[in-house]
Amino acid sequence: AGAEAEAGSARQAGARREPVVPWGPFKGLEEGDIDALEAASLAPDAGYTLPCGSRVIDLVVGTGPQPRRGDVVYCQYKVWAGGFRAGPVADWTYYDGRPYGWTLGTATDREPPDA
Repeated sequence: AGAEAEAGSARQAGARREPVVPWGPFKGLEEGDIDALEAASLAPDAGYTLPCGSRVIDLVVGTGPQPRRGDVVYCQYKVWAGGFRAGPVADWTYYDGRPYGWTLGTATDREPPDA
């Protein structure tokens, strides 16, 4: 009980809480940070729509060069049917345990044409 009271006092004093996510692109984020990402992802104008109809919302943007059609790209992704953390998962790379790689602009079993 003493540790819980101490943790509560630290939060009330404005101390940073322990991160909710210990790994991956969201490493170090707290619950409030994740809530803000979720709210942003649900905005009607969030992201952009590809010619194939897929809506893309970049929650974490890399710092490397912008890929072009024909480049081989690798990414981690998770697709939800009902929002950032809601609904059934439609597809995700974490299931395979490695990033998904493909040639940008080429249809695959996971990527529709014109993606």
